[in-house]
Amino acid sequence: MVVSLLLTSTAVLAEPRDDINKLVATYGDSFARKDAAGIASLYAKDGVLINANGVNADILRYYEAAFKNGMERLDGKIDQVVPLGEAVILSNGETQITGKNPTSGEAINATLVWTAVSVQEGGQWKIRMLTALPKAPSK
Repeated sequence: MVVSLLLTSTAVLAEPRDDINKLVATYGDSFARKDAAGIASLYAKDGVLINANGVNADILRYYEAAFKNGMERLDGKIDQVVPLGEAVILSNGETQITGKNPTSGEAINATLVWTAVSVQEGGQWKIRMLTALPKAPSK
């Protein structure tokens, strides 16, 4: 019975991580295709992206501008996944964004730390709030 409970608990905890892994992978794939609409579809209807520039509610426009400004690749890594209930997951990790500035030709290379709240919407996991900020340089 103890083994059964342990296996059940492990399975329950593994599923949210799998769901968030899929969400992060789809985000990265859409980013690589410069598919702003694909990224926007990963957000809940009232989803927001928060970064150093503030709160961005128009995800489609934000990513259209990002791609126009030379961002090309996003590699996300998940550090933690914490279910907050059946329909809410808190997660955090680190992302590397690369590209090339179309005006200057300079390389874009930014490391961000992120925290996300994901919710169930229409039977799918969607991002309700994603906060992504530059990672502080190591000392």
